[in-house]
Parts: sequence; C-alpha cells; structure tokens
Amino acid sequence: MKSTRNVVVLLIMAVVLVFLAKFGGIDVGEFLPEVAVPTESPVPGITPETGGDQGEYFRAYFTKPPEEGPGIEQHLIELVGSAEVSVHVASYEMDLESVADALIAAHDRGLDVKLVYDNEMVDDEGKELVLARLKAAGIPMVPDERSAFMHNKFFVIDGKTVWTGSFNYTENASQKNNENAVVFFVPELAANYEREFAELFAGEFGPTSTSDTPYPTFSFAGIPIENYFAPEDGVLGKVIAAVKGARYSVDFLAFSFTDADLGYTVSELVMEEDIALRGVFESRGNMEYSVCPYLMSRRGNIPGSGTIDLRLDGNPATMHEKVMVVDGETVIFGSFNFSRNAEESNDENLLIVHDPDLAALFTAEFEKVYSQGVVPDANCKSQ
Repeated sequence: MKSTRNVVVLLIMAVVLVFLAKFGGIDVGEFLPEVAVPTESPVPGITPETGGDQGEYFRAYFTKPPEEGPGIEQHLIELVGSAEVSVHVASYEMDLESVADALIAAHDRGLDVKLVYDNEMVDDEGKELVLARLKAAGIPMVPDERSAFMHNKFFVIDGKTVWTGSFNYTENASQKNNENAVVFFVPELAANYEREFAELFAGEFGPTSTSDTPYPTFSFAGIPIENYFAPEDGVLGKVIAAVKGARYSVDFLAFSFTDADLGYTVSELVMEEDIALRGVFESRGNMEYSVCPYLMSRRGNIPGSGTIDLRLDGNPATMHEKVMVVDGETVIFGSFNFSRNAEESNDENLLIVHDPDLAALFTAEFEKVYSQGVVPDANCKSQ
C-alpha cells in the first residue's frame, strides 16, 4: 500500500510540473533531481570489445577514409541493438539502410523510437527511401521544414547514453568523409539531450526553441563539461570564451569557419599571447566568406613568437569535422559549424570537454588530417 501511495504522489508531482512549465513559465529544470554518477556503463552490452578509443565515461570514433565495409556506424547500431526502453534520434541526413534497419528492429521490439529530421533529408532518392521505410514501420517522426537546418546528429539511448558529433548517418560520412562521433555515458548529458529532443519533437525549431538545458555546465568524475544548443544558448560566445583561455595552442578542423568574431579572436591570441595556431579548412568550401584569407594575411604581422599554420584538407571527398582543441587539454566539438547560420538559425549542439584524455584523441585526429593537407596560397586556394 505504501509503494502505491508513493507512485500516486510521484504522478501528481509530474502532472503539476508539466502544468507549471506549460502555463506558469516555470523552468522545470530547477526541479530535476540530482543525477547520480554511474560506476559502470549504463548500457547493457557495451564492453571494451565494442571498439573505439575509450575513456572512463566515453567512446570516441573517427572515420578512416576511404573506408571499405562497415564504418563507425556499426558501433551506433550496436548501441541501438542494446537499447531496452527508448531510442530518440535527431538526424540531419540519413541514407544508411543499416541504421534504418536497427531503428525499425528497435521499434518492432516495442521500444519508444522517435525521430526528428530536416526536410533536406529527402533531397535524393536514397534518403527518401530510408525516410519512407521508417514512416512505413510506424516510427513517429517530426520534420523541420524551415529554410534553416535542423543540423543535429545525435542519438539518446534509454535516456542514459548520448551519441553525438559531426557524423551524419550517410554512406558518404561512413566511407569517404573525415568525421567524428563520441558516445557519452554521462547522465547529465543524457538529460540535456533528452530535453532538447523533446523540444524539437514538439516542433520548437530554431529561435523558437526554449533555452532550458538542465545542466549546461557541470563536472563528471572531476571533468568539467559544458553543453550548449543553438540558437538559444549563444553558442559562439561560449566557443570564443573557451578559446580565449588558451595559453599555448589552438588547433582546429573546420568544414565551415566564416564567423568574423571567432576568426578575430584566434588571430589576436596569436598576436598578443604568442599562441601557436594551426588549422585545416575544408578545401571545397567557399573561401569568399571563410576567415582563411584573413588569417593568412595576418601571418606577416606577428610581433612575438606566435605562429599561424594553415592547411586545406587533402581528402578528395569532404573534411566534415568542426573541432577545436585548446592547449591539448580542452576539446570543442559537435554539429556546430563556426558560422553565423549555426549561431542564429540552425538547430545545433556543442560540447566543451576539459579533459586531456579526450582532447588527446582529437589531437591525434587533427594531426592525421593536418598531415594530409596542403599549404594554401594567400587567397586560400591550392597552390
């Protein structure tokens, strides 16, 4: 009888909180309970044998183009296969039949499978066919039909585990592009991404999305973590603040780097703080709007020992990563390109993780892409 009363009380509290959030302007995040730090992986079946570069609370994956056979999506499929309750997906693009198969199988097992996607997802036959299969299977789906993008690429498994990064669920991303994805076994991050997913699934896209991330900054196992969503959280300001803390170096991989404020920030670090700046730009990007020519022009004006060393990527396909590593200790990554569209219009997610172990993995990825790059001319064209 006592347990029944407890359940009734909890249900009443939940109804009250939903009412307050919807009609009373109350931030329900204030009422969330403290999240316990798990002592082991919260996802059944995820073991060291599942591969990837591993840490206490994460698995990191990087593509190795040109790839043959299954790519890093095989690890995502294993995650979906291990799910017991729910799989919530925010997908900018998807044409991988294997990922669609995993989602349909999870739905057929009776799990709560939901999808939000950008209407750009159906811009070719492969993506249209995958979308049609998911719809035919009965998976609830909500599109973003704005001109701006729902540009996220994340999964939340069982409300416990998050997969996020630059990796779209496409053949090109799997086999040809430079991409990253990280799985986090961090309850606070899972709560953040579940909240964001709920808003998107309710149709809150772009500037209409509520800024109510439960845990934008917190520490997990002694690691400071920041987690932001665009456009509601002023993400570029968070990136600039993190970069301004650099003491020695900033390395970046940029599919798109067009924001002038961030470009000025990194150049001033070189000029005033003698920071070593290295970067790789996607070679097929529109350099008319890129900060690459501006940074190239500043190389001859360095008063101290700071340096600017830039490359155009050497991948004949796409270098799709959006990464900054500060001092080899902090890594900034997610779906967020360093642009005004990402800041003001698109739905995006970004993580700033102050962990030398994770940063070291991204530094290794940077070194690989950098070593394959080519030095541009003054206008950031291939010489």
